[in-house]
Amino acid sequence: MKIIVLDIETGGLNSQEDGICSISYKELGKEVVFTHYIKPCEHKFYSSKALEINGLSLDKLENEGEDLFDVLDKFLSFLTSVSDGNKWNVKLLGQNLKFDLGFLETAFKETMSSIFDFCHYHYKDTLFIADYLKDIGKINPRNLKLTTLYEYFFGKDILFKNAHTSEADVLMTERVYIELLKIK
Repeated sequence: MKIIVLDIETGGLNSQEDGICSISYKELGKEVVFTHYIKPCEHKFYSSKALEINGLSLDKLENEGEDLFDVLDKFLSFLTSVSDGNKWNVKLLGQNLKFDLGFLETAFKETMSSIFDFCHYHYKDTLFIADYLKDIGKINPRNLKLTTLYEYFFGKDILFKNAHTSEADVLMTERVYIELLKIK
């Protein structure tokens, strides 16, 4: 089973109305992280507050971004390549992944497909794992945000300082996941 760590940054909280700003993904345990900025879509909203949190601007997305559907094609090609053609060989991993999947599913609806056409529909979520471990008294972070979990295990290092970029969040999620799995 291959695990793909995934994070997206968005222009807001509404998967139907707000745009995707960036997507990062990597295979768990591998070095390479794929990061794509997305050109703004005319029919989507991008809140200035969300862009500020993510360290992005509409100018940066316009100048450095790729077409959303080109990026989705690259992501699906990646999933297909690591799955050896069998979607049951791939699970996604993220922090509060349901949020990201809502945005991806909205984008995929426009292509008449689903993210789960390309990977296992059961996914792994560090939020759920941490919540369970907190409930049974194994960890005691002040909340279950990715940055809080990361700081709880690793302190405020360079990844922490770059939080809320999709690339840093993918790397933080991977490290938090590995640390959570060590807890007995």
